[in-house]
Amino acid sequence: MWLAYDLRGGATEFRVARRPVVAATTPCIIASSPSWSPHRRLQQADASANADSAAAMSTKHDLGGITIIGEHLLTTVHVAQVTPEGAIVVPPGTRRILFEIGCSDRDTMDEAELAKYNDSFLISFEPLLDKYARLLERGNIRYNRQQVDRATPLGHHHARGVVLPLAVSARAKPKLATFNVSRIAGCSSLLRFNEKTSWGRECFSYLRDEGARKAGASSMLEMRMVPTISMDQALSLAPAALPIELLKLDTQGMDLKLLRSASKANLARVAAIELEVVKSGCTTLYIGQETHLDVDAFLQEQGFKLQSWKWDLRCEGTGFFRRQDLI
Repeated sequence: MWLAYDLRGGATEFRVARRPVVAATTPCIIASSPSWSPHRRLQQADASANADSAAAMSTKHDLGGITIIGEHLLTTVHVAQVTPEGAIVVPPGTRRILFEIGCSDRDTMDEAELAKYNDSFLISFEPLLDKYARLLERGNIRYNRQQVDRATPLGHHHARGVVLPLAVSARAKPKLATFNVSRIAGCSSLLRFNEKTSWGRECFSYLRDEGARKAGASSMLEMRMVPTISMDQALSLAPAALPIELLKLDTQGMDLKLLRSASKANLARVAAIELEVVKSGCTTLYIGQETHLDVDAFLQEQGFKLQSWKWDLRCEGTGFFRRQDLI
């Protein structure tokens, strides 16, 4: 049994199919045409995409191991090992699972949390390939020190963790989606930036150049096509017999949307949730982003109780919630 994404008409399909080799694979953009410009609007890779997700990808060529859609070159890559049930393979002695959705390459759980939970296993998601590569390099260093020409277990950035090059989406079905990449990688999001925001302007710092603004320069470095899976599909990668000790979300405006999209059964597996929030009364950093009061109301309905708010910035902070029956 294996996990796969198939490109069909420009979209992706998440499926579990029987194969003698246990694997998880995902389509990965490995190049774009040099003529591609971040100032051109992109259209999402399926026929039902929203108009605000942009780029004409009417041309598709299947060339065996690679696929070309419009100006994008994609390939299917084996990224992790899974069990016959479709869960990530974890080492013996694992008693609980940690999830990290949205990593970048700083303040990550492989460095900050795994040491606190010696019997845990971490499943991380990072759709930006440059940041994904940096996380995999940590695994290489942890396993092989300074030795060269040594292999690392597939997808491992830690002996007790894997990282997957996927975005988690609020959509029920997986597909290729447009990812808005900021010059500050941690600001990148599936949502569009709110350039009318009254704070967080460092995400759009080069727009302070008046000439660039007048010339119509985008606030993004570029837009990329990334494979996505749903929240329920992401959580189903945890072995069914193991509890989810902590779910950490840092998805730049998508956190509450992802929680709303998850089933009650999957949320019931989660003991604690840590997520990024915008303070009520502030302008949002992304179009369609909800506030901390929306987060609090929804999680209370799901049986979680607020433990703390931590405001790192004037309008942005972190909320920590725990299931009431575990307090």
